[in-house]
Amino acid sequence: MAPSPSPSVSPATLGPVQRIPITVNGTVVGTALVRVPQATALPDAITFRGEVIALLLAAGAAGALVSLLLGILFARRGPPGP
Repeated sequence: MAPSPSPSVSPATLGPVQRIPITVNGTVVGTALVRVPQATALPDAITFRGEVIALLLAAGAAGALVSLLLGILFARRGPPGP
């Protein structure tokens, strides 16, 4: 039984089957049959990845700002000079 693609990728958006040899110690032991998404299926994935990266950058900036504010709030002055 062949594995079915994930629900986010329909068989119509997959490209042709590519045969990739599987080698172990220089000996071909099998062949992987791979169907990758066509270029027309990629814009949604690229948009999603861009949104995730933007959210990660925003969360990192918010964390840096919170740590800076807490550092300023709880900072203690050094001992008095001589």
